[in-house]
Amino acid sequence: MHGETPSWEKIQRPVEYALIAALVAIVAVGSMIALGSQIGGVFSDVHYGIRHTLFGTPTPVPTATATPVLPQVVIDPDCSSFGGSAKHAWICFTNRGGDVAEMTGWSVKDAAKHRYAFPEFQLKSGASVILHTGRGSDSETDLYWGRSEAVWNDKGDTAYLFDGAGNLVDEYSYGKKQTPILIPKPTPPPISPLF
Repeated sequence: MHGETPSWEKIQRPVEYALIAALVAIVAVGSMIALGSQIGGVFSDVHYGIRHTLFGTPTPVPTATATPVLPQVVIDPDCSSFGGSAKHAWICFTNRGGDVAEMTGWSVKDAAKHRYAFPEFQLKSGASVILHTGRGSDSETDLYWGRSEAVWNDKGDTAYLFDGAGNLVDEYSYGKKQTPILIPKPTPPPISPLF
């Protein structure tokens, strides 16, 4: 029996297993090639999950973002002339920011609520514009309220500058400080009974 030739049945079974294993390997390799990025993502997620479980949540690396340069328009008392007649009174605004200020829709008010709304207007960085109380033709450096009566009181007043959304941008008081016209403090809602 030592010199016996193995029967086909004894050889067939291991050969079939080898062929099936080779076929499974070919299908697995083909699938991995076709779905490579998706499988890579699964392995990456599993890797992240294991690291998160073992070592805690990783600290995200901050990314540098550019801070936008915003216009900074202020009421400039150095080039303003308050009090007196409409002809001899004006208020000056200066852009101290690093970018052009889009002032269309902005407004200026005094303590008595006289209001001027800016027309379509831009103020360059470092530039100033004078708002004259009286009449005239608007330009890049001069705007005109068009009033015949004075706005700025001789004894003192407060000027308020608002942006297009109604946010207070700047205020300036001279002489005897006037009562502000800002939005009143909100009143708390009434307390409702418990029963």
